[in-house]
Amino acid sequence: MNSSEPRSIKITALLSRQGAMLEELRGVIDYINPENAREDLHRLILEDNILRRASISSRKEVYRKLAERYFRKDTPKANTLFVSSFRRVANPDQANLLAFTLLLWNDALTYELSQRWLAPKLSGPIFEGETSDIERELEFMEKAHPVIKTWNPVTRKRIARHYLSAVRDCGYASGSAKKEIRRPYISPQVILFAIQLILGGGEPIVKAPEHGLFAAMGLTLRDVIAALEELDQQGYVRYESQGGVIYLELTKV
Repeated sequence: MNSSEPRSIKITALLSRQGAMLEELRGVIDYINPENAREDLHRLILEDNILRRASISSRKEVYRKLAERYFRKDTPKANTLFVSSFRRVANPDQANLLAFTLLLWNDALTYELSQRWLAPKLSGPIFEGETSDIERELEFMEKAHPVIKTWNPVTRKRIARHYLSAVRDCGYASGSAKKEIRRPYISPQVILFAIQLILGGGEPIVKAPEHGLFAAMGLTLRDVIAALEELDQQGYVRYESQGGVIYLELTKV
């Protein structure tokens, strides 16, 4: 397949329905054929009822939510890559960060909130986030994204709650009512996955290390370059930078 699979840029209220859904994801991903990921997800949840849901309607709902987060219809290559990468990562914390990276790629609101609100908190003093903080951030975003003005207070509160839950579940915070924001260790393998998404999205290879996805992940350019240098040593990429000119090539997946 030669077509690119770009990042989703349409702001939606996807998070109003649920957060990262890591428990459901882990319950099904080991049984998915990477080359047929979305179709297998459908079969496993709706036909095999692998997640043990009581009704067909609840199975359809779980499938829809997981598919829109991690298995978009228009990104078959990314779906294959995600399943393979998730299984290959031995550390569960890094697998959670891998899932968050794909959620950033597939949900524009998560991407924007993470760039604007989360990332600045990761390099400063300890910060405890609440749903009201995210609700205020949504208000600030209304001018750039008028669709947010159409969301009622209940929808906004649900988005805020589910966003903070996703941030916590994926490793960027701890706590229940208040989330203590923390900077997680993000391994080179997670950064490699992000690079693969960026290049698969048709982005210029020389600009990949500076892509906004890394800012949304809370990473600096220095962090990305350090990871690329380590990945180069491990044989996953060929990376060189001379006089501001970057050479980057994926050598194995």
